[in-house]
Amino acid sequence: MMIKRIFLIFTLCLLGLQLQAQEYFKVGLKGGVNISGFAGKDAIQGNFKDRSDIHLGILGEILVAPQFALQPEIIYSSQGARSSSHELAELRGREVTFKVDYISLPVMLKYFIVPGLSIEAGPRFSFLIDSKAEATGSENASTLDITNKTEKFDLGVAGGLGYELPLGIFVQARYLRGFSNIYEDVDYRNSLIQLSIGYKY
Repeated sequence: MMIKRIFLIFTLCLLGLQLQAQEYFKVGLKGGVNISGFAGKDAIQGNFKDRSDIHLGILGEILVAPQFALQPEIIYSSQGARSSSHELAELRGREVTFKVDYISLPVMLKYFIVPGLSIEAGPRFSFLIDSKAEATGSENASTLDITNKTEKFDLGVAGGLGYELPLGIFVQARYLRGFSNIYEDVDYRNSLIQLSIGYKY
């Protein structure tokens, strides 16, 4: 319920700002591919591999100076990793895919190097919506809901590049790193590459 309220308030704010200041403000949609993994001391020992999934959401771009803009976003992001050397006792010794889904609120400061091309960086606030561990195998496949073992909030930072075409179509590439532990009592942290395409108007 809280996440739905955040989404609704954010969307209404974006629409209101666009109506009041169309010259300095744009709204848009974006989506793309996540290439995610786990970082941290325990993750290194666990020999985690990356997994791929999706992200999608809405954004606003507020021009604050001729070469600077602020871009708040609200994004659904499916993340996680794969490992057979993990700390989950119920599935120990089996290849497991960890799936961790968030609603993320990045707030990116953008600097335009030349028209259309920008570098961007900023904090990322992520709220957990679901967490599962899936063990693969032809005879003993199983899924565990581990939401109760997963931290409900992840604070991180993001940085990358973006390029916008004159028609409003844009592409972005970002690296995102979480500062918070993903699970209780173990040092796994989010590490994520996002490749996005979107449209602003």
